[in-house]
Amino acid sequence: MLLSRCWRWFVELMHFFQTHRPSSPPPPVELSNDVLFEIFLRLPPEVLPRFSILNKQLNDMINSPPFQTRYWRQKLGLRPKKKKKTEAWPPSPFRCCILST
Repeated sequence: MLLSRCWRWFVELMHFFQTHRPSSPPPPVELSNDVLFEIFLRLPPEVLPRFSILNKQLNDMINSPPFQTRYWRQKLGLRPKKKKKTEAWPPSPFRCCILST
């Protein structure tokens, strides 16, 4: 009697698990290029080639001049270059006026 109850309970339990499957997981989240750019900036140099072979978009991002410049400046501790101050033309609003007498 006890064995038949246990067996029946086991069969019902197995049936329950077969019919009540967990719902499918949510779809993966798409990351924007800006977020990927910032994530890749924080990776060590030896890992970047592995990511660059995953797909063309990541390869283009990792090998782009803006990424390479910013990445190596950050890793080597370099400061960004300062722009040279150029004198605006005309240098002064009063110098462009020639008064004729």
